[in-house]
Amino acid sequence: MSARILVVDDEEGIRTTLEVLFRRSGYDVSTAADGGAAVAAIRSQPPFDLVLTDLVMPEVDGIEVLREAKAKARETQ
Repeated sequence: MSARILVVDDEEGIRTTLEVLFRRSGYDVSTAADGGAAVAAIRSQPPFDLVLTDLVMPEVDGIEVLREAKAKARETQ
């Protein structure tokens, strides 16, 4: 089973580029276009092994996304 990665960025180009690179490397990748969508994904899906997030986003910032991920699974990086 490959590692699960969540990529969170409000800039589509960055998000898509990272998704493609990680998928080509064999990872299971989910994406979110904003912090709110990332929090929803974290709450509704099995824990992610890695969360890669933009820190500055409107409404829900990257720090809150990371807090949610860690609250669900301390081993998430």
